[in-house]
Amino acid sequence: MEQISYDDFDCFFLRVQEELEGAVKLVNMEEQDFGMGFRIRVPAEFTPADEETASDIFWSDKRPPIILLTPDRSAGITFQLLADGGGGQGHGGSPSHGHSQNHGDSLGHEDSQGNVDSHGHVASFDHGESQDRGASQVHENGQGHENGQVHENGQVHESGLWERREEIKEILERIDDRTVFYRTGEAGEDGKVYWMEYKSFAADEIVYNILFLFRAEEETVMGTFYCVFEDYDKRRPMVMDMFSTII
Repeated sequence: MEQISYDDFDCFFLRVQEELEGAVKLVNMEEQDFGMGFRIRVPAEFTPADEETASDIFWSDKRPPIILLTPDRSAGITFQLLADGGGGQGHGGSPSHGHSQNHGDSLGHEDSQGNVDSHGHVASFDHGESQDRGASQVHENGQGHENGQVHENGQVHESGLWERREEIKEILERIDDRTVFYRTGEAGEDGKVYWMEYKSFAADEIVYNILFLFRAEEETVMGTFYCVFEDYDKRRPMVMDMFSTII
């Protein structure tokens, strides 16, 4: 039997996603308020990690302040506030974090714009410098700023979120060129949640990730979801449903 290549597999992945778009799966969701200026409904099976569990899974002690895990630790959701301007730190500092136990200490990397580990997870970074760089790139591409919004291909984007998502993508590509990006999009009420999904590589497994950004009380919130790649088909609709519950 001919061995399937990564490229073939990723094409197959996207085709399966199209088939799953219309699938509806009922998941028990519970509303959560993490004290960051927003509320969101998350699957009930995701519960807050205690300090010991968090330190076992996330190698840096500067990890996101909100870490939710499934009982078997095969999937997780994190939230943190990102700094807006001036290079200051967001809520939770500037963590570098991975998802698999004992991977981070030997595999962690730090980017000049912030911290990203080799599992493909992004933490906070210096937004002062990155914002200027992102703005210049937008203008070079014939796009412009008006009233705090970005106009790209005739679309109006939430202030700063499109740029930051693109910058995070660049960082991920620079850290590990094996990272495979699938889709980006806008979701939630009025399309105010900016997300991207991608495949990253840990030491001994492939990881499916969704990173999403949104605004809450003038703050930028970054959320991440990850799971073992084999579970993406049952997990992805759940995450997409979460976006519409953010208030």
